[in-house]
Amino acid sequence: MQTEYIRVRTEVTSTILFYDFWCSLIKEFFKNKEDETGVLVELMCGRAEYLSRFSGRNPKHTRIGIDSNREILQAGVFKMDLRYSLVQGDCRHLPLANNKINAVVIMGGLHHVARYQSKVLSELSRVMSPGGVLVISEPRNDNPLIRAARYVVYRLFKVFDPKEEKGLNIHDLSREMSRYGFEPISFLPFGFIAYPLLGNSDIIRFAAHIRSPWLINGLISIDKCLSKVPIIKSFSWAFVASFRKGQ
Repeated sequence: MQTEYIRVRTEVTSTILFYDFWCSLIKEFFKNKEDETGVLVELMCGRAEYLSRFSGRNPKHTRIGIDSNREILQAGVFKMDLRYSLVQGDCRHLPLANNKINAVVIMGGLHHVARYQSKVLSELSRVMSPGGVLVISEPRNDNPLIRAARYVVYRLFKVFDPKEEKGLNIHDLSREMSRYGFEPISFLPFGFIAYPLLGNSDIIRFAAHIRSPWLINGLISIDKCLSKVPIIKSFSWAFVASFRKGQ
């Protein structure tokens, strides 16, 4: 399973282009921090999908990717450059000093640790500096129709663990974040067609055979448009949300 996960993210055109789009959404949430001195951490980074695409070359930035999975981290090492480093570590016990991190990104990792989410958020509160920005992008689960659609997908594709893949409710997450000193900044729903297909081509195998950049970018463009339609926004499969660490 991990071998296939790594393969589609290194070889499959549809997944690579979708991750380019996904990371570009997240980068917008950090645009006001690009000229600051500080440390950016990609937590539960896998192959460092965000760090490897991060276009900034500000020498004042230190960039670190942290993940507990050694095999997937090693796959990330092969595409690594001098702009960032990769560290094996447990998100419940981060190998970082107190109040030193001014930016953190989590791409699709938090819902996998739902059983100890509070511990992860407590650790983030410990290591992040006051005013630091945390950007989280996760599957969304606060719409009954999306929950029903997930149920069908889980029945069709047994590789999904319903306990880990149920997604997050943004309202519950915001309340939990406030307990650890984080205040919401902004919220963006996304992922209507491209996300469930192109973002999961290691599971939904036919999506891996979509190779036309025109078709792939067309699906991504549809997602961009749908995210701006008020009635449609609540039916997104995912979201990007940003929070600020309090003083």
